[in-house]
Amino acid sequence: MAVLRLIVPDEPVTQKRIPAPLTRGDRSSLRRLLTFGIGLVLPWLLLSLAIPPLDLPDYGAWTGIRPLEQKLRILEAFAAAGDVDAVVLGSSVSDFGFSAQRLSQHLSRELGRPYRAFNFSTGAAEVADYPELYRLVRTVARPRSVVMVVCAATGPRSDQPRTEIPQTPVYYLSRAPVGSVLTSPRLLQASRRLWDLPPVRSAAALRDLIVFGSFQSLKGVGSDLYAVNEYGDRISYLYESSGETLARYREGIVSLRGASSDAEASDPYFSREDVQGLREMARLTDADGCARIVVAHDKASHLVGDTPLPRSYIVHRRQYVQHAATLASAPACVFLDDLALQRHAVADYIHLNDYGAAAFTDRAISCWTGRASDPQSTYREPDLERKDPPLTFNSFAFLLRRNSPRERERLRLRFVRSIAVPVLGNEPLFVALRQPDNTDLIRPARREGRDITMAGEDLPRDSRLVFIGRLLTEVNGQYFVLNQPLAGYGWESAPRD
Repeated sequence: MAVLRLIVPDEPVTQKRIPAPLTRGDRSSLRRLLTFGIGLVLPWLLLSLAIPPLDLPDYGAWTGIRPLEQKLRILEAFAAAGDVDAVVLGSSVSDFGFSAQRLSQHLSRELGRPYRAFNFSTGAAEVADYPELYRLVRTVARPRSVVMVVCAATGPRSDQPRTEIPQTPVYYLSRAPVGSVLTSPRLLQASRRLWDLPPVRSAAALRDLIVFGSFQSLKGVGSDLYAVNEYGDRISYLYESSGETLARYREGIVSLRGASSDAEASDPYFSREDVQGLREMARLTDADGCARIVVAHDKASHLVGDTPLPRSYIVHRRQYVQHAATLASAPACVFLDDLALQRHAVADYIHLNDYGAAAFTDRAISCWTGRASDPQSTYREPDLERKDPPLTFNSFAFLLRRNSPRERERLRLRFVRSIAVPVLGNEPLFVALRQPDNTDLIRPARREGRDITMAGEDLPRDSRLVFIGRLLTEVNGQYFVLNQPLAGYGWESAPRD
């Protein structure tokens, strides 16, 4: 047996060298280097400690989408508090029209253990964008399942790259710092950690504050008019006052005319990027051991009204969602055929409000658990078309529901606080409630911290009522409505004096 030997020539024996002592010049250079290092690190540490208490606004510079980055930080806190059982991905339709909070509460009761779902939907997202949204989710959480909300398109899908279409999430993501690392999990995580450091995250806000004395570069967007709860749900209590608008969009439904001829494998419904996105979601979630389900949704105008939708559209909608589920190798949950919401459950012709989101989510839960949902309660509504007197109504009028009256009833309201909402001053405040009989009850309001309260003892004692609320002020005996979007409310029994 041949033996391969490595022959190393003998090295000459050398004397062990004793390092020369540091000269005065060497010590001086070392001190300068140490001073330079401290000069770099110390300000950074001081900034890291000083910036958080300033509560500077987040400019969303990492992703280029401030509302999405806000949700990512809420999700990070949500995941730190416990396991994430489900994450919902979708467009603004599910951002407003799906309730992760209700899903969590319902399945927690049914399973006998905490079930925690988070709504990571964002405006203008489509199935082609879901992989990028999921990658962002994975930087802060490891969900056990993903709920992909899909709305049926009624026209050809464009094969123009999503990164070239303004207003889409990937258009902004691709142009932001996160864009260059989205497809690399390690670089994406490193980038997030870097941009999460206070001196980096707040650099733009700090610059504006120092240079201009205000946050001049921070511009309000539509999402600033709504509250986002700890489950990621965007909350709206607005309503669509025009029945003609809802009817017009409902009657204007047309069947899909076919996808682009360039779509992958001539797919009948989806563009090339849609197909790739759904398949990529299957690959990513499989690699994480994450389950997935596709849930059908639709524009609000298609979910309300007494006139039946065209049969061709109902069939198309069902086939569209089932095809999406096939591409994603996921079960489909389609239950919209007989879903008919009351008028007050709609915020506008596209979006549901908080009441519509709750009703939709109840049906979705029933679909994927196989258990019948409770029948929807019918509420008495005022005339949603009427806006008189005109000065007491605006686009921020809000809907309140009351299931049953309470003894010594009191209404507690909380309004949105953001850069897009004017701060209340010391003006006198009143709350106006349009009752189901179309009369107004106007009562003085009381400030209690961030909340506004109003005695409700004069309200009708009936159950399941809807009221149109407005926050008013009074000038020279005339009531004027204020621009204050509602963040939340509750009915309570007032303490006895």
